[in-house]
Amino acid sequence: MAWIRKKNPKVKWLHCIIHRQALESKRMNAHLHETLNEAVKVINFIKARPLNSRMFKLLCQEMGSEHQHLLLHTEVRWLSRGKILNRLFELRQEVHMFLLEQKFAFSSLFENQDWVCRLAYLADIFDKLNDLNLSMQGFRTDELSLNSKMCAFIKKLEFWLKKVQRNSVSVFPTLDKFADDSEIDNLNTICDCNREYLTKLRDELVDIEPRFDNILAKKQPQVSH
Repeated sequence: MAWIRKKNPKVKWLHCIIHRQALESKRMNAHLHETLNEAVKVINFIKARPLNSRMFKLLCQEMGSEHQHLLLHTEVRWLSRGKILNRLFELRQEVHMFLLEQKFAFSSLFENQDWVCRLAYLADIFDKLNDLNLSMQGFRTDELSLNSKMCAFIKKLEFWLKKVQRNSVSVFPTLDKFADDSEIDNLNTICDCNREYLTKLRDELVDIEPRFDNILAKKQPQVSH
């Protein structure tokens, strides 16, 4: 930056919008935060211990599972949580069986439909955030294009909010399929949790740049997920 200012003293700079978006997206309510922490502990219990990892692989092979490994969580690459949580959700039955065999206390989590619903929702929302993050990287990116993509994402948040306000989770495919397969009729609790997080995320992303306030003042067109 010092070299650039030496060449052009009038140059302007701003904090990376991707970094600010990442920080805002990490804030969530207590229930979702607790679910995320418990999911990470389950993953690390299996993946970070070589013996457990090998035993889990054998279990998956015996069960004919599509995947045989969990993905290791690291805080540095936190936006990869979408893939990490999706893999945990896909292997939830195998993980449940393994934790029962190991007498690990968190095995009961996978018997709790509310907890599994929150896990599915986290997998979906982090997957969407990861897509946003990736779209804002690469060559030929500038402030205008980044702001445009952020504005579009905020509009999507508005659309998702309208859905969950009607107790619909159709815009979150992992959660929607689980709710349908498990015949969960009452989605009020998970929708309340989702609505709280989406509202907070939208408001905090709007606070990143004052110009985003204009988005909420306009009539929002319907945006597909």
